Amino acid sequence: MTSIHDYVTQMGEADPAVAFKAFKDLQETVARCSTPGHGERAATAAALAAEFTAKTAPAKDAEGRDIPPRSVHSAKVREQVARLLELVAGAPEVAVLAAAMSDLEVREAARRVLAVIPGPEAADALIAALGDLGPEFLIGVVAALGRHKEHGAAQEALRRTTGDECPALRITAVEAQACSLDPGNDAFMADAAGKVSCLRFRGRAHAARLRLAEALQRTGQKAAARRICQAVRSSDAPAPQKDAAERMLKAVAS
Repeated sequence: MTSIHDYVTQMGEADPAVAFKAFKDLQETVARCSTPGHGERAATAAALAAEFTAKTAPAKDAEGRDIPPRSVHSAKVREQVARLLELVAGAPEVAVLAAAMSDLEVREAARRVLAVIPGPEAADALIAALGDLGPEFLIGVVAALGRHKEHGAAQEALRRTTGDECPALRITAVEAQACSLDPGNDAFMADAAGKVSCLRFRGRAHAARLRLAEALQRTGQKAAARRICQAVRSSDAPAPQKDAAERMLKAVAS
């Protein structure tokens, strides 16, 4: 039986036919054990994580100088391994994925895997990443935090980010809060919307507020939903969002 290590090694072969077949075969293997509770899921995730972070052994050059360890697999292969990790990774893989977010070659791949892992461990890793690197990478981290509706620290991090100096990060944080089911988030979303000079971003911010109102209405929090719609209707929101707020108010009243 071909091991995960052998499959991943073959994925780096120069012959594209060999590399593609190895990836497809490994993909089928991983898919078979991706069901929660499957007996091989944890071992498969651990083996993939080991390949994702595998480094060469310490060595010395001809003059006796240390050769720094490097990744065993290419960035392309590691990206493919990360795609498979998205199917099976869990809390035990969070630590190595969090460390990989400092690797410029695969940080986005690691972030994508963390984004689909439920639970506080992944949320905490994403929060810790907010202090690192530039806004281009952090936009994905902020968006991923929106999945953690029940994690208090994640929601607090999103609230802080609505005041970030980077407009793209601010609007991403506002949109991530739209599924939070916390009426208190609207104050931060509204404040961010009021500070947006770009009409398109302002429209997106108020649209996110209305999505929050819609989510609140679906869960029975009609009074909170009504307050948000009324606030959007009386704000400087673009006309489409004001019209949507008016329609929602009629729906809440019915």
